[in-house]
Amino acid sequence: MPTDSEYFVIVRRISYLCSTMADNYLERRYDEYLERKAAAEKAKRTAWKKRLDAYRKQMTVDNQSSGCDPSRGR
Repeated sequence: MPTDSEYFVIVRRISYLCSTMADNYLERRYDEYLERKAAAEKAKRTAWKKRLDAYRKQMTVDNQSSGCDPSRGR
């Protein structure tokens, strides 16, 4: 039968293993969160660029149809 000090050693080892597993789990979850956050930011920038390109294209079409030359400031 194990003594009190042996139980203490066993409990400390189990506690260490559990805390290490919890740390790994939290670290993995945080890394996943950062990946999702980066992907969302990239999607946001891509959507913004797409809208900006569409706006520029529409402005070019409008300026050509109205005879306005934006490079001359008129």
